[in-house]
Formats: sequence, structure tokens, C-alpha cells
Amino acid sequence: MFREVRVYEIGEVLRLWVRGEGLRSIERLAGMDRKTVRRYVGAAVEAGLVRDGGEGQLSDVLLASVCEKVRPQRPGGRGAAWELAVANHGLLAGWLAGR
Repeated sequence: MFREVRVYEIGEVLRLWVRGEGLRSIERLAGMDRKTVRRYVGAAVEAGLVRDGGEGQLSDVLLASVCEKVRPQRPGGRGAAWELAVANHGLLAGWLAGR
């Protein structure tokens, strides 16, 4: 099942990693799948994060870079579910109006 990871959760994963936690520990502490943790840490390392570089590295710019690298591309900032809702706007409006 897909669960969108919020930016602050990505920051916490990276904070734990910089503090020396392993992927299994981060998985448990963050409540995320280990593959997801690995994907975010890998993207952060590619963006320049260094394990012994301290938490000061965890800037908004780094987090934005990680999100851009890992998250799916969404034209217009919206996903497929949104596009489906827009395509069926009339039907949904009718249902909500009680028709």
C-alpha cells in the first residue's frame, strides 16, 4: 500500500541517519519500510549529505532536492486521483447535491 511521506518525516529519517542510526533502526523509529528509508537516504547522499557532517546539513534546499529526486513527477503538482476527480467533476457535484 502506498503512503505519501511528508517532508518533515523525510527530515526525521535523515536526522536519524546523520546521528548514526542504521536503516533497520530508522525503519522501526520512523514507521517506514526499510526500502523507503534506503531510497531517501540514498537520494540525500547523492545530493551531498555526509553521515558525519552534522544536522546542520539538513536544509530546506537539501530536503527539496531529495523530494524531487525520490517522489513521482506530478504535472501541475497533482496526482492521478486528482485528475480523475477533475474529469468527473459533474458527476461528483451531482452526487453531492443529492441527485
